[in-house]
Amino acid sequence: MPDLSRRHFMALVSCAAGAMCCGSTDVLAGATGDKPASLDAGPLADFAKDGTTDTWAKSHGVFVIRADDQVYAVSSTCTHKNKALKLKDGQIYCPAHGSLFSEHGTAIKGPAKSSLERYAINTDANGHVVVDLTKSFSEKQWEDPASFIALKK
Repeated sequence: MPDLSRRHFMALVSCAAGAMCCGSTDVLAGATGDKPASLDAGPLADFAKDGTTDTWAKSHGVFVIRADDQVYAVSSTCTHKNKALKLKDGQIYCPAHGSLFSEHGTAIKGPAKSSLERYAINTDANGHVVVDLTKSFSEKQWEDPASFIALKK
């Protein structure tokens, strides 16, 4: 890690103090490298078509996916060696070792053998999709209603 100048240190301390006073943990999370505890992914209407959204892959470590009349959030970290996954032509893949994952998060080409974890997800009072990054579900738990938003047919 590069040396921190006094000016940058004071700016970081000031931001952290301001965040604590305002009750925001997202500013602190970004300063320490930790991921925020939740994500407001915007209105459910923004997920009107099937597909994978990678908007929050770097910042929150999550892809938001709409498929099979459900919206769910999966980890954007490869289960093989914890490398960042990418989205290319609608396909979730690991550029480091070549693993591929389906739109459901299952490993379809190795070396990864395990499916991606899903995160708890729901809509709030404003109809926004909210992902709880503190609660995750393994593939065996994907039927849990907290792991997806069921869309009306």
